[in-house]
Formats: sequence, structure tokens, C-alpha cells
Amino acid sequence: MTDTIRIGIIATGNMGRAHVRCVNALEGAEVAAIADSDAEMLKRGLEAVGREVPAYDDYRRILDDPAIDAVVISLPNDLHADAAVAALDAGKHVLCEKPMATALADCDRMIAAGKKGSGSLFAEHPQGPQEKGTRPPFPVLQIGLELRCAPNYRELKRLIAAGEIGRLHMLWCHEFRDPFYPKVDDWIVKRARSGGTLVEKDCHHFDLFNWLADSPPVRVTGFGGSDAVYADGGENPLRRGLWRDLSHPDTRMDVLDNAWVIVEYENHARACLGLCMFTSHGKDGLVLGAIGAQGQLVSAERRYEIEQYPPDGDTPTIHRPTIADADKQFSHRGAVLFEHRAFLAAIRDGAPLPVTPQEARLSIAVALAAERAVAEKRVVEIAEIS
Repeated sequence: MTDTIRIGIIATGNMGRAHVRCVNALEGAEVAAIADSDAEMLKRGLEAVGREVPAYDDYRRILDDPAIDAVVISLPNDLHADAAVAALDAGKHVLCEKPMATALADCDRMIAAGKKGSGSLFAEHPQGPQEKGTRPPFPVLQIGLELRCAPNYRELKRLIAAGEIGRLHMLWCHEFRDPFYPKVDDWIVKRARSGGTLVEKDCHHFDLFNWLADSPPVRVTGFGGSDAVYADGGENPLRRGLWRDLSHPDTRMDVLDNAWVIVEYENHARACLGLCMFTSHGKDGLVLGAIGAQGQLVSAERRYEIEQYPPDGDTPTIHRPTIADADKQFSHRGAVLFEHRAFLAAIRDGAPLPVTPQEARLSIAVALAAERAVAEKRVVEIAEIS
């Protein structure tokens, strides 16, 4: 491996190009090749790179190149596992977009492929002490749950762990937003390909819940439907959702566009997710709160601040995590850039991953339990899923 970490970008759709922009902004890394089976996406990917690099219609060409050190995988969700396993088997470090996979068996395949090295990046074998500048002798597998890297949520975690609101009892998150952006072949609105909305979109928020609750999730329940934007009225145009005019004529949508989901944890903390895919983000964007007997914390994504309310008052203390204005311009308000920095630190120095593969798998277990709970209108034990 050279001093510059050479990265291949696998799939250059909207998120893939966001990764290109982040790598372009990093010191000590460069985009060395890109791949996409769609000619238009490949062209846009080259434009994002801004210089000539090898561009392939088959990502395996990147894996065959011994000069490539690492890959970023931004393929449709159902293709994550095969690509990640192939990359790990080829000795490449992997940053794979969320969700980790659409089935736990595929998550397990990815974990097993990563463990073929020393296994030191996994939870049961934390990355050991390593001399600074010494690169680990094993492939890094990092999952793109970048909200773990966002300053707001890291500060929220710190405040909870410091006991600022006493024992944590409740978490809540409002993901109120506009619909998914159109994708090639409409894969994102097909459950078999995306895993469903609660897997594709809300694995982020279930991961934050798991992290902040700091306790194993036990059971999940919820209600939801496909009522407005993803309603598929078939031959009846009056029952078709807002996406209908954006999709291919033969697309049959079967994903949720709204839901309420409750997760209960072993320590008796409870978390509630509200999802709506047919409204605006609102002035604050994603809002996440934590409540304990000694107060409440509220993180508003777009304001880069956390409000801390006492249990008996309405005047908050404001916490403002530090973030450079230039960093805010990158995807997910800088969080994707921060996850790339963490990825490079893991490759170069064996630094701890922001999310272990097991933690990423657990976010999928909760998401799959939520999808089942909504479909079957019942409480689903995590033990049934995992």
C-alpha cells in the first residue's frame, strides 16, 4: 500500500458521487477507479471525480486491481453483501453503504468474510493497541451508518453517558421528509431490493436508538402503511400515490410511506420512531430526543445544537458541538465526510470503527423486526429475527 490510500467507488449514483466528493476532499486518499453498470451514472461519476480514472461497467475489475487499497460500495441494498464479501476476499478495505444488507444471513456472510483476517475489528476482539502509523494486517469492514459520526449525535451520546438527564427512559425520533429520490430501475421502492423503508431509511435511527440506549433491544411493535406517496393503485388511477408519475410503468411498489414504531430495550428504555415520507423536512430536519427523570435533550439536525431542558422548566441550556462551516457542505451535513475520516484512521492506524459490524447487524435486526411488526400488526421479539 502506498502512502496515498487508493479508493475504488462501486456505483456512482447520487450517494456514490457524494462519496467521491468526500474522498476528493481528504488528505492522503484519492479516487483511483469507479464502476457502475449504468452508462449515465458512470459518466456522472467521472464528472464528479474531475479527472481521468479507470471507469468500469463491472465492479469486479476494481477488485482485480492490486493497486486499489479500499472500496466504497454504494450499490442497491440487495447487492451489498455479495460485493462486500468479494472485496474482503480480495483483501480490500470496505466502506459499505447502509443498510448493511437486507437479510441477517447476508450480514453474517459479511462478518465472516471480515474475520478471515485477524478479526481484530470485531466486537469480541476489539482492535488492539497499534503503533501510530502502523496499518492493520486485516481488511476493515465499516458500514455507512454515518450519523454515529455526526457531532450532534456524538454530543448527545456524551451528555446521556455523563448523566445529564439521569437514567435514560425514553428516546424518540421524527423522520418527516419528502419521498425517496428516483433510482435506476426504481429499486428503492421494491421491498425485495431495498429491504423496505424501515430497513433502507431507518436503520440509521434504529442504530442511534441502540447506541444511545446502550442496552440490547428486546421487542418491537408498530403500525404503518403505503397510503400516500407509495400507494400502488394498480389500474385505478384514483388510488395511486404521488410516486406513480415518477416510476416506470411496470414498477409495483410495496414499501411503507408512513409508520410509528416502538422499540423496548432490556434496561426498560423505550424508543419511538415516527416516519413520514410525504412531507417537508421542516425547519429543523431530523429531530431526535432523549428523556430521563432529570431532564430532556433534543437534537435538531439542521441547527447543529442540542437543547437541554430541566425536568421543571422550559428554558433550555444550549450545547453547540464544533463543526467547521466547510464540513457542513458535505453529504448529511458533514457526517459522510466524518465517516470517511474514521475509515482512513481505521486503515492507517487501526483506530476503532465508529460502528462495529455487529452493531450494524443489530440495526438490521431491529429494522426487520419493525417491518414484520407492521406487516403482521403484532409485537415481534428480536429473538425471532436474530
